[in-house]
Amino acid sequence: MKKNLWRFLILAFILNMTLVPASAQEPATSAQSEAASEISAADLLPADTIFFFSIPDMSRTREDLKALALWRIYEEPSVKTFFEQGIPLLAEFKKKAEGETGLSWEEFKALFQGEVALAFIGLEFEEEFSEPHFKAALALEEPVDTEKWQKLLDYLDQSAVENGAEKQSEEFEGRPLVRLIWPEMTLTYSYIGDYFILTTSELAWEEVTRVAQEGGESLSQNPTFIKMRKETAPPDSFSFTYINIDNIWAEYAEDIPPQALEALEASGLLGLKALAGASFREENGIKDRVYVYAPGERKGIFLAIPEKTADASLLKFVPADALSFELGAFSWEILWRQIKTVLEVSLPEEMYFEFEETLAFWEKEVEIDLESELLRPLGEDYLFYSKESEAAGILLVSQAMPDQVFIISLEDSASFRPAYDKLITYLKGKSAEWSLGEGPAGEPYGTQAQKIVFKEAEHDEYRIDYVIFPGIFFPFQPAAAVTEDFLVISLSPMSARSALSRLKAPGPNIGENQDFLAALAHLPGKKIALSYRDTARIWKKGYETVQASLFMFAGSMEEPFIDPSLLPPAEDIFRHFFGTGMSTVRVEDGWIGESYSTLGTGVSLAAAGSLGVGMALPAVAPDLVKPRAEAQKAVCKSNLKQIGLALLIYANDYEHLPQSLDQLTPDYITKEGILHCPSDKQKEGISYIYRNEARGKKIDEIDVPMDM
Repeated sequence: MKKNLWRFLILAFILNMTLVPASAQEPATSAQSEAASEISAADLLPADTIFFFSIPDMSRTREDLKALALWRIYEEPSVKTFFEQGIPLLAEFKKKAEGETGLSWEEFKALFQGEVALAFIGLEFEEEFSEPHFKAALALEEPVDTEKWQKLLDYLDQSAVENGAEKQSEEFEGRPLVRLIWPEMTLTYSYIGDYFILTTSELAWEEVTRVAQEGGESLSQNPTFIKMRKETAPPDSFSFTYINIDNIWAEYAEDIPPQALEALEASGLLGLKALAGASFREENGIKDRVYVYAPGERKGIFLAIPEKTADASLLKFVPADALSFELGAFSWEILWRQIKTVLEVSLPEEMYFEFEETLAFWEKEVEIDLESELLRPLGEDYLFYSKESEAAGILLVSQAMPDQVFIISLEDSASFRPAYDKLITYLKGKSAEWSLGEGPAGEPYGTQAQKIVFKEAEHDEYRIDYVIFPGIFFPFQPAAAVTEDFLVISLSPMSARSALSRLKAPGPNIGENQDFLAALAHLPGKKIALSYRDTARIWKKGYETVQASLFMFAGSMEEPFIDPSLLPPAEDIFRHFFGTGMSTVRVEDGWIGESYSTLGTGVSLAAAGSLGVGMALPAVAPDLVKPRAEAQKAVCKSNLKQIGLALLIYANDYEHLPQSLDQLTPDYITKEGILHCPSDKQKEGISYIYRNEARGKKIDEIDVPMDM
């Protein structure tokens, strides 16, 4: 199922870039677009639903997307040529869908106009499987053209039966109810009100119908859900996503080991009650809003996040041409204390004692106290930015990977500097003993070629400490420097030098970047964290790197998936992009993050892609309803893991591997069937080949055992 799901998501992305803009030209044909349903999908789901994702109105979302950069990118002639000629898979997919469903491509797209929602109601465990199964439900407003919709369902049913499913039909509230049954899974579908409901298990179907028939408390009546949707999603949202973390803790806490539960409690993560996200159009961009709901007293690692507003004065140190930056505040001392607390409750007593002993030994060797001399003097304000690399290196690597600078304010540089100097002196001394690998005779590969060497350079009155790896063609040389007010950490001494220069005499900065100022205007005022990405430049650099790579390797490929010569020019795509701004605001019961950009930061990608998901689902469902082979693979994979573990335990006990696999039973493999692959047509016996090179051998007698 995982493989098919991945293929499904890839197809959804392709459809989003092609079919969504195309369908935006079509008039809405569904009655749902004129008048909303009396009920929504959330009214049909149980109140304790764990995950809920919804596109409220696909027709409206199409129209909104038509006004955005996605539409303008699609309208570029070079982009159209690429999808029409450069990716034959898309044309084949359309032709296959038309031929097998009996519907034209235009008819197929026109079917989906109303709300679509996906929900995970919970987990279902089966003893014979090593992995849990999601109880999932898909709710889709019933298409108005019921004749064409039924034609599509009949085709999917037939495909399922051809792939090993048993079909059962009956009635539910006067409408057809269909079950497609495989040994490992049951898909059930029928109609509830205006919605077509598809579930992945009988239990999920029972829970959905119980809510509909008995009028039990539904998700839309859940107070947390109501609050999260109200605070997060405007009425015209593209999509809304909701995750009820509290329900996960409540339902599965008894299955979590006590020590792990104590660690979650100590870290403060049990204080997280829910997450919600929404995406909606704002001017010519997409706005994402994410709400982290954590009411009550803050605990654990959340104590390290201060209430203070981000220090905007630090922005003057960010170059105007920076690829990205992040500004915020964090207490490194509190974080360290909380990490120690979590380790204390989660590790066995002897392991935690060993950790404390190791830490104490290290502090004694370096002659510093980590918490009081290195962490406490650090201020809470930090600035992180990336820029184009100044280091020489392999062309594709140096072009694709930006240089990065991390600046932390110092509250007490007089205390910090001596401790920092002791740490650097210690590392310099120890580095003479270190190498990045050992050769066959115990010597470092290439003798001195992969040693770690500490060096230093001067810049004005500051010392820059940096690391090099002699003999390695590596474009970065991690560096650090200390000033009166800041600790500077970077990926090269060159970027450390430029950062020190800016700290002393700031030059043109991000405040003069018009894209950044435009994005900032869409973000709330009092921010505890602020970040920005030059989306066009970042994506363009990556695109050009991939483009160059394809040209390099296309000649050696028999049938390249993509013809590099048909790739659209970068300018045709990225001139429609603009900067992405992101901010986080502290609210009474959690945090709200917002972003504004061409594509959004994640939630909106799901929203944009979800149109493709809604349209692609029926066409790719034949792949999604082939669970037998995938389930067999999952069982086989679990078998092999258990056999491998049994071999290692056997070798540890006897100091050699067994002569045959049947020697592992019953002492090392106690469960029947582990040595038999479920796809093996022979009903009994050992299905797996045991290599002669391993029989009776000690593990250290085998060359490269991991490869074997």
